[in-house]
Amino acid sequence: MKKKDFGYSKDIVKYLQSDGTIPNGSFTIQKNKQGGKVYHYWYYNKSKGTNRLIHLCSVNDKGDEENSFQNSVKILKDKLKGISKTKRNQTFLNVIDDYIERLEKEGEENVRGTERTKKTTQDIISHVRKLRDYVIETPISLRGVQRESFRNYFEDFVSYLIYDYEKSNGEKELSDNSIRVILIHIQQFLDELVEPSRGNRVIKYHPITPKFRKNLFSVRRKEKSIPDFYTVENYIEWVEKLSERVRKVWLEFIKNPKVRPEKYTSVYFTSLLQILYGFRIGELVYCYSNKKSMERIHGKKKSGYSYISPNKHIYTFVIYWKRKFGRVGVDYSVFSWTKSDQLKQEKIFLKEHHKKPTYKTNIIEVIMYLYSDEDRLFPFDMGTLRKNFDNYVLDELELKHTGVERTHDLRDMMINFNLYTKGVSTFDLSQVTRNSVQTMENYYIHTSNEISISNSEKLSIKNRISEVYNLKMEKDN
Repeated sequence: MKKKDFGYSKDIVKYLQSDGTIPNGSFTIQKNKQGGKVYHYWYYNKSKGTNRLIHLCSVNDKGDEENSFQNSVKILKDKLKGISKTKRNQTFLNVIDDYIERLEKEGEENVRGTERTKKTTQDIISHVRKLRDYVIETPISLRGVQRESFRNYFEDFVSYLIYDYEKSNGEKELSDNSIRVILIHIQQFLDELVEPSRGNRVIKYHPITPKFRKNLFSVRRKEKSIPDFYTVENYIEWVEKLSERVRKVWLEFIKNPKVRPEKYTSVYFTSLLQILYGFRIGELVYCYSNKKSMERIHGKKKSGYSYISPNKHIYTFVIYWKRKFGRVGVDYSVFSWTKSDQLKQEKIFLKEHHKKPTYKTNIIEVIMYLYSDEDRLFPFDMGTLRKNFDNYVLDELELKHTGVERTHDLRDMMINFNLYTKGVSTFDLSQVTRNSVQTMENYYIHTSNEISISNSEKLSIKNRISEVYNLKMEKDN
């Protein structure tokens, strides 16, 4: 790996050293292998003095600069001046990076009283990086970590480790013991933010207790062993109740357009999109209204995103999530028997003999009119949406009996409906859901009594004796 590929300039280094901006030394790129992945970082190696090796940034981190080398120069200047991020500007991602950097220095400095071996330190770094990867894809603020709703976020992270952990980089499926140790190390990190062994406190509180962590992991592992809440009846009930509620919200608005629907009603729309198209909840919550908003607001962030691209009567979601690109065309329409003066609708007659027309509007157009702001499709945070899912979908629509417990289960239902009931191939479905075929086979395909009976009927075992006999007769003749 060559430094010049990331913007390195000898002339810039000489200039900065000659005017005393930085001490004598050299910029280096060093690799760090963590959990099967190889990461490369910029370091500055001072020619003399204590703590000579200074960690700067990833070779892929340009920050606000033209390239990562210039970003590393900026970071080096700040570190030499003793400038650090103020608490006001800190993000949870910043805090994770600071913790990882401190662990790296711990191994280099060999501080007396540190009982952890270098291997243990590297394991902790690797485990915290898994949380970092998740935070990049599913952002959360530092303030959000201190709320009780962080338990829901942590629960989804545990599910990610169990169900959705990417193996595309050559990593094996995480064992029960590996996940248990990962969660212990992450809890130690969270505890360190509240009661640091050295330095200042970063947060006042976090809600992840050892008991909660142990119970959560135990429950999630049991769920993995027997995913069986999918049935055709359950899927039909979900689609019917959600589509009915979506239509009701839209009709009430058309009748009285001066009164906007309550914000919580948006959860009916997100849930319907999930169970019909298999969206991840983050792909909806962090969806921009258009490409310009995505480019202006998301900018150079490394986290996932999606944005809406209109195309006649279909609205396409352009998605970058979990380091994969994908497109999903949404063609679902919301019907009404009253014309809206606010939106352009398609006038149709459902049957030839009908005299009264029906008006249909693409669900995305309805959402953008009812809930969207100038930049985001749903200007609400993840925690609020999950809370509304519990209160207004599971409880109010009386759907708890179906076995669905969280928003991600709707994606699960969509996959199983298309595989078992519609007969869609795993390859075609993988293109729509942005999951590999292997991931679907490992984590989404259900085993239930209904599915087992259906699969057995397809095999026609009861006629197998006569089939074998006929084949034998054909062969003999």
